Amino acid sequence: MASQVSHYITPSSREKAWGLYVTGVGHATVRANGPYPPVAHPAGYDFQWERGRILEEFAILYILNGSGIFESAHQSARDIHAGDCLMLFPGEWHRYRPEKTSGWEEYWVTFQGSLAESWRKANFIRPQKPLLLSENERLVLPLFEEMLRLARPQTLRNPLETAALCHLLLSRLLSAPENSAHASLSSSRDKRLHEAGDYLRMNPEIDVELARLARRFGMSYSTFRREFTKYFGNSPDRFHQNARTARLKRLLIETDLPLKEIAERLHFSSEFYMMQVFKRHTGLTPTQWRRRRETDPDRAKAAAGM
Repeated sequence: MASQVSHYITPSSREKAWGLYVTGVGHATVRANGPYPPVAHPAGYDFQWERGRILEEFAILYILNGSGIFESAHQSARDIHAGDCLMLFPGEWHRYRPEKTSGWEEYWVTFQGSLAESWRKANFIRPQKPLLLSENERLVLPLFEEMLRLARPQTLRNPLETAALCHLLLSRLLSAPENSAHASLSSSRDKRLHEAGDYLRMNPEIDVELARLARRFGMSYSTFRREFTKYFGNSPDRFHQNARTARLKRLLIETDLPLKEIAERLHFSSEFYMMQVFKRHTGLTPTQWRRRRETDPDRAKAAAGM
C-alpha cells in the first residue's frame, strides 16, 4: 500500500525567462512489498524498472526514510539510504526503486531553465556525481513541504518563489560538508581567499604588498596567486587593479580632485599610467568619463556602481 501526492506545473514563457522554473513536485510513501512507482505518472515521467527512464528535465529525489537501489548511465548500481539525494539529468538514463522489505518515503522536484544548464556547464552538478547527501533533514524537508504547498491547485501559484525554493534546496545540498571530499580543507581555504579578496576590494587606495598579504593568510606567494586566480577568475594584482579602477570612477564622479592628485591617492605610478589603465578598462579617458557627470549624471552614477 502507498500514499502519493504529485503536482505537475506548466510554466509560462515569462516564468521560463526567469531562468529557473519548477515543472513538478511530489511526495510518496511506499510500504514494504508495495508496487513502485506507486501510481502511474504522466507520459514522460512514468517508468518501469526493466526499462528505466530518461527525463527531459533535471530532478532531485530525496529519500527521507527507507533504502533502495539506484543506477544511471554514469553510475553503476548502488545502494541508497535515508538522507540520500539523487540528482537526475536531462537525457540521462536512470532507474531506482525501494527495497521490497523496507519500502521508502521520497520527495522529488523536477525543474528546468538556463540557470540549471549553467550549473551543469560549470560542473556545480554533473551526471558523474549523481548522489548528494543530506545528514540534516531540517535543511531539506521544509523546502520540499513548502514547494508542495505552493504547487497545490487550491493555492495561488507563486512560480518565482517555488523556483527560489528549488534553488535554495540545491544550494544547501551542494554546500553540505558531506558533499565535499575535502570539505574542511576547502572551507578553510575559501574563507582565507574571501578575506583576502575583501581586503583588496575594500582597500583600493592602499599600495598592497601581495607577498606580505599571502603570508598573512598562511600561503606562499605562488600558492596564493594560483589559488586566488582559480577562485576569483583574476590574479590578485588584477583584482586589486579593478578595485582601484572602480574607486577611480567614483572619485571622478563624486569629486573635483585633479587627475594628478587622484593618481597619487590611488598609488598609480603616474597620471599618464592611470589614464592608460582607465581607458583600457572603460574605453574612455578620465576626462571624458568626468564629463558624463554634466551630460548624463544618472548614467554616470550607474556605471560607477553608485
